Amino acid sequence: MFINLPETGVEHRAVLWLSGTAQQTRERACQLLHKVPFQAPLMTRPHLWLGREEDAPEGWVTRQNAQARQSLGQEYGTLVYDAHEGFDPDAFGALTGTVKAGGWCFLLTPEHWAEHPDPDYHRLADWPHQPEKMSRHFLQHLSQRLHKQAQMGTIGHWSAEALAPQWPRQRAAARRVEQPDAPYLTPDQAIAVQALNQQLPYSKTPYLLTADRGRGKSATLGLVAGDWLEQGHGDIQLTAPRPESIETVLTTLTHYWPQAQRQGHVIQLNQHRLQFHAPDDPELIQSPASLLLVDEAAALPIPVLSHLLTAQSRAILATTLHGYEGNGRGFALRFPHYLDRHYPDWQRLRLRQPIRWQADDPLEQLTRQLLLLDAEPPKPAMIDQALNTWPVTYERWDPADDLDQPERLAECFGLLVLAHYRTTPSDFRQLLDASDRQVWIARAGQIPVGLLLTRDEGGFPEPLVQAICMGQRRPQGHLLAQSLAFHGGFASAARYRWRRIVRLAIHPNAQRRGIGEALLQRVIEATQEEQQAHEASLDGLGTSFGAEAGLVQFWHHCHFAAVRLGLTREQSTGEHALQWLYPLSDRARTLTQQMQTRLADQLPGILHHPNNQLSTTLISRLLQALPVPRLTSQDQIELHYFIEGHRPLLMTQLALSRALPGWIQKGLDSLTTQALIRLCWQQHDFNSTCQSLGFTGQKTLLRYLRQQLRHWHPPLDPSLITEPTQPDTDSQSHSQNRS
Repeated sequence: MFINLPETGVEHRAVLWLSGTAQQTRERACQLLHKVPFQAPLMTRPHLWLGREEDAPEGWVTRQNAQARQSLGQEYGTLVYDAHEGFDPDAFGALTGTVKAGGWCFLLTPEHWAEHPDPDYHRLADWPHQPEKMSRHFLQHLSQRLHKQAQMGTIGHWSAEALAPQWPRQRAAARRVEQPDAPYLTPDQAIAVQALNQQLPYSKTPYLLTADRGRGKSATLGLVAGDWLEQGHGDIQLTAPRPESIETVLTTLTHYWPQAQRQGHVIQLNQHRLQFHAPDDPELIQSPASLLLVDEAAALPIPVLSHLLTAQSRAILATTLHGYEGNGRGFALRFPHYLDRHYPDWQRLRLRQPIRWQADDPLEQLTRQLLLLDAEPPKPAMIDQALNTWPVTYERWDPADDLDQPERLAECFGLLVLAHYRTTPSDFRQLLDASDRQVWIARAGQIPVGLLLTRDEGGFPEPLVQAICMGQRRPQGHLLAQSLAFHGGFASAARYRWRRIVRLAIHPNAQRRGIGEALLQRVIEATQEEQQAHEASLDGLGTSFGAEAGLVQFWHHCHFAAVRLGLTREQSTGEHALQWLYPLSDRARTLTQQMQTRLADQLPGILHHPNNQLSTTLISRLLQALPVPRLTSQDQIELHYFIEGHRPLLMTQLALSRALPGWIQKGLDSLTTQALIRLCWQQHDFNSTCQSLGFTGQKTLLRYLRQQLRHWHPPLDPSLITEPTQPDTDSQSHSQNRS
């Protein structure tokens, strides 16, 4: 049988879904590909087959899901994605963006997809769950969306029973936008580059450049960089989450400026150079260049970006809004609040016109629907109206119940996007199918305003507990239980069972109304009810979040106990991990008290670590959440001599460090708190402390500290510093002898 592969339409990319057995769909895909070897787009090499190498036609590039990143920056005429080998949402999202305009994407799946175990679910199966026994709501969602698009003719479908494929309907050629002169590929790229070239030399303010995938964001950075170097404005530092992310920037620059010399990730042009640095390279802070370029900024934590901007505010931060690596919508909505506070003159630029394919591209539309890449929370006006009209209710929610209402599902997932700087397509799959997960929702009427996700953890058998503590085993999942056992050193944390709060997301327009606290309290009550009904044997709740001053205040206010602080910043958040427990059982209360005491003892050593960069505000909030140490009589004496006399601060550091938590919890003023934290806890010298806090010198600072501490430290018991009267034993002895 000869089957012609139809044209996709002018620069549109087309999709053909082949459903059936693995052998059937692979044979049919190869049948199509072999029968039309000279028809576009197959003449345009290379082509990519994601699946088994032995199934791919000769001469094709083959990859496994885990190797998907190796194809980033490449373009393919045809993509065959064999989901019989497992459907990885992140890999699929990444690879569909590599298909050229006019190309094809073949998606191979089982006929009744949700009825078949997916090999990629092994990454979802936390110990002791088996992948084949997990729910497959995500696969059901994929099947529903594919069937709907096939019925509409947006994509083609070749089902198991059909003798020939149902092709996607022909699309009319999109109206071509008038192309600007080279080197610009779209009008909005030309506007953005020209605006940046004109304004950057005279401005020291950040620019935020946003775009969906395939809009020429990285090429725009390359054009701006080339002009900057050619005009002799100075050197450029370029950073991104991974070196491969910046390849388009470099190739664009060297293409339009062929006189530029490139060696690896360094380009030299007219006595100036552009150089790539990893985001954590101290060179970015210690020796800033005249311009900073950040590509895929949404994949970097906001604390990292703020640190970079402190060193160099003349910067362009470019990010993808709807991408496979992490949805930039949350970043694009939250990061401007930081810029408003610190750089009120910052500018925003947006690229909308696709470069590598036409607008309304079928493959782009399908990818967005399957992976919810454009999930949006309810509009702010809708939230405001709902909160003013209906009371907020709190209940457990199963996302699978709304599979047939994709708009509602997208709104709820959109809340998670807002709450986290990096939400990937895999997070959507976890929302639907993760093991031992619960989802709680806060609604005003029918409008979702908040969401809370939990996972049950711990309960390991004794041999596995010991292997975890020894660092010999790392079972999948169970982040909190394993971290407290291995890093914290408390084996019981792995034995006990916990309900970990994974995400807590409240819509910005619903914040500061007590909704987050009320939602958390409802989860605590429900867990206690399960305990009383013997439906669960949980010892308590817990969470692990980046150590940020506002979050420390929130969890402490909700009566969670801080039990472990990470030694260094987490790569995923740019902040130190801080773990909290809310014990429910007696044994968990005992363990929590032990862990809090241990954290208080370890905190000075953690703060002295060279990689520790906690702010004084954060340390102050943390000290409020920890037990107050008891002062010894020697501590009291040393504090008395320091406050009332001239005892050196250096010799009183230990006593001041031990007294500070109690003073803070009683209401010590912010300036005194900051000074004592810097001097006693962080080991800063007097010069840097005076400069940071606005004191003219060491004497002025010490005078201020003594003056303030007199109000907070009680008078010393005189018996501690006076020698008690003792009888003269020698005289008594002589007297007795004479008698």
